[in-house]
Amino acid sequence: MHYKIHPPFIESTQEQIEQNQTIAHLAELDTLLLEFEHSEEFRNCCINYLQTPRIVLEDFIHETGLAPQLFDAEALEHGLLAVIPARIRELVPADAHQIFREQISFWAFVGAQWQFDNTSECLSFLDKPTLDKINRIIDLENTCAVQQELTQEVESKPYPSGNTRWEPTRFQEHDVFSL
Repeated sequence: MHYKIHPPFIESTQEQIEQNQTIAHLAELDTLLLEFEHSEEFRNCCINYLQTPRIVLEDFIHETGLAPQLFDAEALEHGLLAVIPARIRELVPADAHQIFREQISFWAFVGAQWQFDNTSECLSFLDKPTLDKINRIIDLENTCAVQQELTQEVESKPYPSGNTRWEPTRFQEHDVFSL
């Protein structure tokens, strides 16, 4: 006897398996972070803790569907330079050092307790040039915020319109400027 399985059923089953696998990886990550937050290494970064290891690894799991053990230096670079500035608003330059402390402490803990394959690669990635890149990205974010505040302040000030009366003038916002 032959049964024909409907293709949408297979697709929905595959999607469900992927969702369950993601949930299992997130549960494993929660266990890892719970152990980290109760470790000696955590004491190095516990003041003003920004939870960057959680943000970076959760993004990795959701984006790739892979287990935390497969995290490598390339994923760490993406997390530090793209995900963290996008997810945490109003970072200041002093936060770059805090992010760095958290990552170094976390990867030292992972290397000592969980023995992930790419731990040494991640620790060697956390060097002075990477810290400088994070600082520049945070400075860019602060520069954009200051420019936006100045633009809003200028838009609310009155300008002469040729009459003796003053009227506020609004500037158009452009995404692309012609050269």
